[in-house]
Amino acid sequence: SVAPTDVLNTLGSLVDKSLVTAAPTPAGEMRYRLLETVREYAQERLCAAPDAADAAAARHLTHYRELARAADPQLRGSAQRAALDRLQLEHDNLRVALRRAIATRDEHEALSLVHSLMWFWTLLDLRPEARAWSLAAAGLGPNPFVPTPDPAPPVYEGCVDVPPPYPDELLQEARRGVRLIALSTAEGDMRALSDPATQAELRGVVAAYHPGLPQTCRLPGFMWFYAGIITGQFTSMFEIFDTAVRTCRELGREWELAFALQLRAKVLNDQPGGLEPSAADAAESLEIFERLGDGWGMAESLATRGEARERYGEHEAAARDYEQAIAYTEALGAHAQIPMIAARLGGALIEMGRAEEGERLLRDALADADRAATEARHFTRMQLAVFCARTGRTDEALEHFHQLEEGFASGGGPELFKALVQGFLGWVDVIDGRNAEALPRIRRAVTGTHNDPMAQLVAPNITVTQFVVAGWALAGLDRAADGARLLGAYDALSQEPSHALGVERENRERAGAAVRAAFPAGSAGEAAYQRAYEEGRELTLEQAIRLV
Repeated sequence: SVAPTDVLNTLGSLVDKSLVTAAPTPAGEMRYRLLETVREYAQERLCAAPDAADAAAARHLTHYRELARAADPQLRGSAQRAALDRLQLEHDNLRVALRRAIATRDEHEALSLVHSLMWFWTLLDLRPEARAWSLAAAGLGPNPFVPTPDPAPPVYEGCVDVPPPYPDELLQEARRGVRLIALSTAEGDMRALSDPATQAELRGVVAAYHPGLPQTCRLPGFMWFYAGIITGQFTSMFEIFDTAVRTCRELGREWELAFALQLRAKVLNDQPGGLEPSAADAAESLEIFERLGDGWGMAESLATRGEARERYGEHEAAARDYEQAIAYTEALGAHAQIPMIAARLGGALIEMGRAEEGERLLRDALADADRAATEARHFTRMQLAVFCARTGRTDEALEHFHQLEEGFASGGGPELFKALVQGFLGWVDVIDGRNAEALPRIRRAVTGTHNDPMAQLVAPNITVTQFVVAGWALAGLDRAADGARLLGAYDALSQEPSHALGVERENRERAGAAVRAAFPAGSAGEAAYQRAYEEGRELTLEQAIRLV
């Protein structure tokens, strides 16, 4: 054995004898590795002394658990890049520590490691790894959400705040948290989330938690609201977000407050009357993240503010936000964020009249799909497909939309996205004059979005927007009066039409022209159009749906 005071001298001697290699890390530290032959010899000696091997493995686990635990809060501040680099450098050692904890069925150690590494996995979009380790750790203990969950008490201490072993109350919360990590990393796989056992677990999440608990103001507890959305148990998300924001303020949790604000801002962007409060939330979130030095948070807040600015028609300001967000993301090295933001930047540039540059960005973002999250790939392809259709390249648009359709079908995508793709396919059919083929697709889009609780929760205007293309199609099927009624219904029921996106405004103009052209020329035809249009303005949503 080597005395602690002799470690450096011994290590230097081994380097001098070329038995150990030394190389500097990007941070300027030296990193030492055994030569392969020396490593094999040391492994043989260690295997011959199992007690010593177990003790060494335990020390290794403790060291890397503490490294992960210390790095986690640094991932949310000015030391973010250094902490991310260190965890990436030690990734293999962290995996060894996780394997040791799982193999020895040390639940406390496994839970601590998974909670400590959760944000690291999130920043690098390592969802498969996060899901695999969280499920493995969850399997070491009982499922707290089934069959009958106990209501979660307030837990003020986080699972990363203290080393294991955990006291009982924190152990129970760690078990709940690791299940939430596993569930949240499956959010793109609706087949898995639709499984009866998973649905029962999701209902258990909603039963266990309630707004205002301190642990629901930080990750992973904050993710409990996804369970209510997926199971259709929430009729409004605003109580959840408003209470989370208020509780974060009361508890003085700055990073958690900024996170809650930027997430609430994203949701508000698609809600009636939500643009002004969304902009305020994004601005406050950005100010906090800037003060903390969190590059990830600054990028997310800027991207969210950019979305709101696009709705206001402030495309140049939105583009500046997106460009700055990409710069922060590149500086951090969290490249998984870039494709989604780049796609939004491409869309903003197109609206500014810089179509060639915007299209190139969209295509580059799509080419980077392998390193992007699932939703980023889908969003980018959808943006590109819409632009192709707007510019008359309907064959390419159909190709992209059919790829999305197949992807959602094979991967069990959310019903909202499946319905949206049907609406887009119907839109392209109408552009190409295939009105009879378009109408069944549009009908599926209307009923699909209207009957989906998630769609009504996150995008309540989505069903109404389908009326424009439906009216356009009906004009070509000798149902001009119904087409005019649907346009009237759209204008009356649409929430904040002045903030509609460019493609929606274009479609309204083209549909209006097509419907008017389907009436007889002259004053009699114009009067007939106006009567039908005004009748449409008096329709309820359900009455308008029946016209499609």
